[in-house]
Amino acid sequence: MPVATLTFQLPEEADDFEQCLKSNAYRAAFGDVWNKVRSKLKYESPPAGQAEAYEQVRSWFVEACNEWEVEVP
Repeated sequence: MPVATLTFQLPEEADDFEQCLKSNAYRAAFGDVWNKVRSKLKYESPPAGQAEAYEQVRSWFVEACNEWEVEVP
């Protein structure tokens, strides 16, 4: 199994270090929002204006994930 080592110059890079530690939580939070929007559109049939807004948010989310090379949940 490959092993990767990240090296940080603490305390100067403490913020970067904290972000790396929380990366799984960030992805989980994005996945949670993605699933809530998906469920809202699929199961609740919001009014047309709201549905369009939810679709726009999903589109922005996909664009951002593609830009940052993150797999869409």
